[in-house]
Amino acid sequence: MSEEKKLIELQEEVEFLRSELVKFRPTQPAPKGGTGDVWWEMIQHFGEMHPLHREMVDRRALGMARYGCPLQYGDGRDNTLDLREELLDASAYAWRGGFRSLSAYLLDLASSLGKRAAELKT
Repeated sequence: MSEEKKLIELQEEVEFLRSELVKFRPTQPAPKGGTGDVWWEMIQHFGEMHPLHREMVDRRALGMARYGCPLQYGDGRDNTLDLREELLDASAYAWRGGFRSLSAYLLDLASSLGKRAAELKT
């Protein structure tokens, strides 16, 4: 089999797997209709002396640029699912960076959050 044909088959397999993944991944609406400004509250609460102050301000600005509004309460999204997905992503970044213990800790947090959320929703 030629390399080109192998590549085409591999691309088809990837597309199939992506389509299958979508079936199992919970979907959420784009954020809309919320109130307040979560980042601004955190920035004010922790203050300018916090070592991540500048990054918090930058993350707020990024959200405003992407979504046209800050992170808000009651925006139509499942907060627990958002948090769990972010923890899973953080775990993968930690692993990639060689922080194996941190990666395991973040996975444990995501796992316990999922269990706790399931208890709260029943």
